[in-house]
Amino acid sequence: KRQVVEGKKPQRKKTKKAPIRIQTKATQKQEGKKPVIKVANPVHDFGKVAPNKKYNCEFNFKNVGSAALKITKVQTTCGCTVAQLKKKTYAPGESGTIDVSFRTPTRQGKTTKRLYILSNDKQNPKFGLTLKATVELKITFKPKSLELSLKAENAGAKPVTITSKDGQPFAIKSITSTRDVITADFDSTVEATEFVLEPKVDIEKLKKNLKGSVKINTTHPDSGLINIGYSALALFDVSRPRIVIQNADPQKPVVKTVWIKSNYGDKIEIESISSLKGHIEVLSQQAAENGVKLDVQVTPPPQTDKSKRYFRDELRIKI
Repeated sequence: KRQVVEGKKPQRKKTKKAPIRIQTKATQKQEGKKPVIKVANPVHDFGKVAPNKKYNCEFNFKNVGSAALKITKVQTTCGCTVAQLKKKTYAPGESGTIDVSFRTPTRQGKTTKRLYILSNDKQNPKFGLTLKATVELKITFKPKSLELSLKAENAGAKPVTITSKDGQPFAIKSITSTRDVITADFDSTVEATEFVLEPKVDIEKLKKNLKGSVKINTTHPDSGLINIGYSALALFDVSRPRIVIQNADPQKPVVKTVWIKSNYGDKIEIESISSLKGHIEVLSQQAAENGVKLDVQVTPPPQTDKSKRYFRDELRIKI
């Protein structure tokens, strides 16, 4: 039943009829026109460049289509790259230029950056541009990485030599490392063409940060950021640090073998073993060269809730 308010008849909403579109030869010809972007050289290689310096280049393009090319924006993927476009609409046959400024990284090596021209060209709505460069530092250093040991004095760290390649004197501004694992003494007021640094390693911090890097800043204008990686082997390795049981049946034990090995040739003696939730049990221990073999039994708990499909536990071994 329709509800009538105060005796008035409900008014029907007037629906607008969609306009009839009549396609003529002129509109068909207009719809056949398309913008097409063509870039003369979509890849620009700066070659060898200095670190942390600004370089400029340009990309020339042309609308080779039959309709106006409308560029929404030139999208960059990094704050180190800035693109400028004088205008956004280009008639058929009209050319344009994208001016690009690029600040190079502070680290040595090859680098690649991408830019995209977003336009109404349906075949290439996101036309890709590429910047390439090879950063070359004017300072060399050795060793390139530090191989450390938890059992050696001062972790066996070797001296680090930093040398000016172009003969320009420089000073060391700062030395930092991951979690302050490695430090070195230096005088920021002294300038020279070569420095030999004696790294000092905190063994306790190294145990918690087995991999990292040492970063050295200098006053040389083209030195960039000197980055020296370091790494050390852990005291022990576990051959199976994670046990995954597929399609585990509740309360049906599964036995796995776990190896604990010493990376420094030490004899391993296990003081205690405990299971966090009680689902893991060590059935046997067998001493081997530089290690211990454990037979581990995992017993999945009863499934009280059908929606709970996973269980986790942790075996803690004190050596």
